[in-house]
Amino acid sequence: MKISIVAISEGDSSVKSRFNSLVCTLQTKLVERGAEITSLPLSDVVIICTEQQSFWSKKLPANFAEGLEQQGSLLNKKGYAVLIKRGLFSGASMGKLMKQLEKQGLFLRNSWIIASEKDATDLGEDFAL
Repeated sequence: MKISIVAISEGDSSVKSRFNSLVCTLQTKLVERGAEITSLPLSDVVIICTEQQSFWSKKLPANFAEGLEQQGSLLNKKGYAVLIKRGLFSGASMGKLMKQLEKQGLFLRNSWIIASEKDATDLGEDFAL
């Protein structure tokens, strides 16, 4: 199975460390299971990782839509959404993320909100396709 992991962030270093932890753990576990990590246009499954814009905001990063367009088409792909929690209103932010991904044509299978580096590591180890 071909999988693509897309991480779009404009956050500070603590958020970027969570992204790095999540992406490294996911890649390691998926490769152990026989998955092939590829670019977005060649993949069957897409994992989208992003964050809240700020502590008080429900918005996604300003560069999120542009970042998705640069990666390629999500049309008719199976996908998972991961939101890095930065503050309040993470549920509303996840709703916006899911709505935007479905508008792009992605079939969402599951979504997660993670708040710490431990959550990211646990998600990577327990990820089931």
